[in-house]
Amino acid sequence: MSKKNKVIAVLLSLLLAAAILLSYDYIIEETHHDCSGRECPICMQLEEAVQFLSTIKFVPVVPYIVAVFLVCMKKDRVQKENENRNNTLITLKVELLN
Repeated sequence: MSKKNKVIAVLLSLLLAAAILLSYDYIIEETHHDCSGRECPICMQLEEAVQFLSTIKFVPVVPYIVAVFLVCMKKDRVQKENENRNNTLITLKVELLN
């Protein structure tokens, strides 16, 4: 991994951590606000923050599932390749007589 990619990865992870922390902070601070009624803008923002946090909790599961799927596919492919490699005349104990 190049240095540029590492810097980008670190910056993105810091940005994600900041977004999570700020969302939790906003929810904690504004939970007991003076609600103005049905179309309260603070309530709408609270719902968006909760939705963001719910979505973020799902995100780490997706790469794990993809990784497990890819490992299984690679294992199956390697196993098939090994089966094909094992079928040689020597392993089949074929005697070549002229």
